[in-house]
Amino acid sequence: MSSDASKSEAPFVRDSLHGLERESIRITPDGVMATTRHPESLGSSLTHPFITTDFAEPQVEFRTDPGELQPTLHALAQIHHYASDALEGELLWPFSMPPRLPDREADIPIANYGTSELAIEKMNYRIGLSHRYGRKKQTLSGVHYNFSLEPSALEQEFDTSANDYSQSAAYFKMLRNLYRKMPYFTYLFGASPAFDKSFGLSDSSHLRKHKTDTFVGEFATSLRLSEIGYTSEVQARLKVSFDSVDAFMNDLRWAMTNRNLDYVDDSGDSIHQFNPNYLQNEQELYALFRPKQVMKSGERLLDALENRGTGYIEARLLDVDPWSAGGVDPHAVGFFHVALLDSLRQESPPLSEQETKELHQSHQAVVWRGRDTHLEITEHGQLARFHELGSRYCEGLQALAEEMDGTTGRDFYSKSLHHQSAKWGSPEYTPSGRIHTSLVDTDQEFTELGLELANRNTENLVSLELDIAFQKELKRSTEDSIQSTR
Repeated sequence: MSSDASKSEAPFVRDSLHGLERESIRITPDGVMATTRHPESLGSSLTHPFITTDFAEPQVEFRTDPGELQPTLHALAQIHHYASDALEGELLWPFSMPPRLPDREADIPIANYGTSELAIEKMNYRIGLSHRYGRKKQTLSGVHYNFSLEPSALEQEFDTSANDYSQSAAYFKMLRNLYRKMPYFTYLFGASPAFDKSFGLSDSSHLRKHKTDTFVGEFATSLRLSEIGYTSEVQARLKVSFDSVDAFMNDLRWAMTNRNLDYVDDSGDSIHQFNPNYLQNEQELYALFRPKQVMKSGERLLDALENRGTGYIEARLLDVDPWSAGGVDPHAVGFFHVALLDSLRQESPPLSEQETKELHQSHQAVVWRGRDTHLEITEHGQLARFHELGSRYCEGLQALAEEMDGTTGRDFYSKSLHHQSAKWGSPEYTPSGRIHTSLVDTDQEFTELGLELANRNTENLVSLELDIAFQKELKRSTEDSIQSTR
């Protein structure tokens, strides 16, 4: 990093673009997953630019356009207000782990986008997912954070020309370092230490029964990211390189063109899916951080990456924050912005097979035991106290947070860092710790706590000060989306 004065101005804040996607299950007033069709009051899930569905028909997804961080957070809150106001007799589930599910997995309705060619393709892809992973696992919800830097900012940081190759190299440098810090992020933002028994029983020694219908991991942070959650044994066997965009594309192509016998029936045919390959398409790669590029009409991600390089990074690691009405804690995103830029500034050698294995083991340990203050993980081949490592990591971000605040005249980034740093000495301050405490101290079932928070969040959203211009845009987008599919 050059010491040139212009670089000390951290163009990253000014030139960063942020996009947020939050998933949530629509529920009935008694905390059961709704099985109703996507409400017309929310528009067409196929063409609405801000409100769509994910895997299941009741699994809504709210999206923002890319923009500066504070306006993006504002837009997400306004979209949630619009949706909460439009839902009649239903609520938005506040957790990443699903609400009370139907007894029969087949009764979880797959998202229905209509009868057009694109709509049928999207639905068939989800049918394939249901056969590969089961419908219950697909009802897990999360927050996706999309991040990019203007080419001029990348050029300034790297002292190189702003071409596709150097941009991809910069983003892949960030990706490798984000994976190196993955256990810390899961501890700080994991918010899924418990679930309702309708999700399925588990014989894990880390789980215990709470009351009648709830299972809890005593020190768990994010069961959504554990082996009982949003993971795949098949994909765990894949080796997808983040050394470069070319290596990534080669590995992804291999996974999309090679048959996996687990996905072929006794007759040798593929079973209700696009194909019997390791991945049906690029979307199916369940990486917690992924390189992305805006796709043109008819273009696939691999084509876009090959044609124009990496355009942005998608972080899929964040759990839904149940105490934030829009599912996203602004201070969590503020911290993540600091972490993203730090990952660009630090050295980032290739991820060796041994380092990758150690990171996976450390991450799974944190998923199940992250709030255990005695937990040790392996870093650089040596065992060390996890909470001490995390505390030092946050301390190392302080100068960058202050530098970023200096460009805005506010203390948002320092405050965001302070919020996270405090969690290392007090695991009960983490989202997972707060959920665990709430369940135990109030002697509530998971569904009861979820309903309490869902109602509270709805009250906060409905009373939100409105951005009249954006609310009109949302209404117009809803009407236009319906017209476009008729």
